[in-house]
Amino acid sequence: MMIVLGLLGAGFLLPAAALTFLHVFQLESYQLPGYHRYLRDHGTRAVRTPVLFGAVMSIVLGGAVIGLSFVGPEWIVVPALWILSIAGAVFAWKKTLSAPAKKPLAFTARMKRLVICMLCMGFLISLLISLPTLFLTGAAAAVCAFAVPLSTAALAPLWTVLAAKIMAPVEARINQSYLNDAARILKEHAPMVKIGITGSYGKTSTKMILQTILSEKFRTQCTPASYNTPMGITRFVREELKPDTEVFLAEMGARHVGDIKELCDLVHPDHGLLTSVGPQHLETFFTIENVAKTKYELAQSLPETGIAFFPMDDGEAEKLYRHHPGRKVSFGFPREGESIPDMSAINVFCSENGVHFTLVDPLGRETECVSSLLGAHNVQNILGAAAVAYELGMTSEEIARGISKVQAVEHRLQLIRGRGGVTVIDDAFNSNPTGAKAAMDVLAAFPGRHIVVTPGLVEQGEDEYTRNREFGSAMASAADLVILVAGNADAMRQGLLDEGYSPQRIHEAATLTEASRILASFARAGDVVLFENDLPDQYEAK
Repeated sequence: MMIVLGLLGAGFLLPAAALTFLHVFQLESYQLPGYHRYLRDHGTRAVRTPVLFGAVMSIVLGGAVIGLSFVGPEWIVVPALWILSIAGAVFAWKKTLSAPAKKPLAFTARMKRLVICMLCMGFLISLLISLPTLFLTGAAAAVCAFAVPLSTAALAPLWTVLAAKIMAPVEARINQSYLNDAARILKEHAPMVKIGITGSYGKTSTKMILQTILSEKFRTQCTPASYNTPMGITRFVREELKPDTEVFLAEMGARHVGDIKELCDLVHPDHGLLTSVGPQHLETFFTIENVAKTKYELAQSLPETGIAFFPMDDGEAEKLYRHHPGRKVSFGFPREGESIPDMSAINVFCSENGVHFTLVDPLGRETECVSSLLGAHNVQNILGAAAVAYELGMTSEEIARGISKVQAVEHRLQLIRGRGGVTVIDDAFNSNPTGAKAAMDVLAAFPGRHIVVTPGLVEQGEDEYTRNREFGSAMASAADLVILVAGNADAMRQGLLDEGYSPQRIHEAATLTEASRILASFARAGDVVLFENDLPDQYEAK
């Protein structure tokens, strides 16, 4: 009986061994399909640490059971095994939390509930596996004792799935109560104009541009950073939305068909802005048609008085514009032989200092605009924001004044003057094929030697190799040196070589940390370094 009570302490090992997997689960927005992909893609590498931890603790606790049964009094068994278990769990917990992470584990209320659930599971598993020691003696009891920590820790990836499933009904009820509260608050802000913003890329940048422009005339609030999920928007509405807000901008993200409709059912936007439709999150959307269908859910959710804003991109978004039967406004660059978009830009000039262009409003009036944002693609984002501002009653002069005040969004072609005369272009957030090409155009506009550090494009589904090979080809004309990080290096290398790029100018690294060390060894004053798509933690090679 003392052995059973002592081995119950091994329950502490489960949340400690599973902490990495809980972190991945959180990074995947608490969605099991994404977590399953992580386990599939990482295989034995993912379970190596918990298996090793379980093996070590098996030796420690199993050895302690054997030793105490021979040399120690029976009453020492329980505290000794509990102390050893807690010490091992604390060590693993601290080591995991101290590991560098681009987006550290956040101990939200939901994560705390998951940890408590796993702790309870750990005690139950330890109890069930150690019960046979009541009827066994000698070597058989020792084997049972060895099995407790090994099965508890080594199977942590599977126990994480079980904990998620156990807590799913609880989380659903809690989330629904939060959603109901947010919906009530938004309804009480009846005079407030609500604008939904979605797209495969450019959502966050366009949202921040629009907020800056609208703030010239209206009290405007927007969801922060990439708060673009139901619970992200809900949290902002419940905790930060002010009673006197006149315009609320809600960024809307999606990984599955129906996600945008779910967000619209919460926010009930008065108007909707589509920034783009492209091959993003194809691991969950599977086809570009599904991406377009999902983004169009925003326009479909608008009231009869609502205006849908579409980019004229000669692609899927433009097809949606032509298909949409309701009120609509177009924005983009004029194309020869075609009708001019309602809000357009001419005389566009891009440099390392930003962009200068002439804004042409729906009445044909021209206004000169200047922005510190980098790249022609940002002019497209500005046009979308300007179109919305114009329809809300702002003058071209007010819009131009707002454009001049727009600042780069963190990690989205953000210009950083580095040490030693090195210029850094930080485009580390969530790259996509179109954005990656735009980043190459921005890099090419800078004087000096050009260096690209990138892990390539992720979440591209079955086309991931092809798109990374194309990305490599695009890099060849803009980069003097490249550092390729982790899993997509082979595809990008092949794309570079396809263009006759010298192999001596290609370097490879397993992690971003290693890439940074390589960069430091040859970077010099005057260099321009582009960090394109910093690899998320769950994709990083370990």
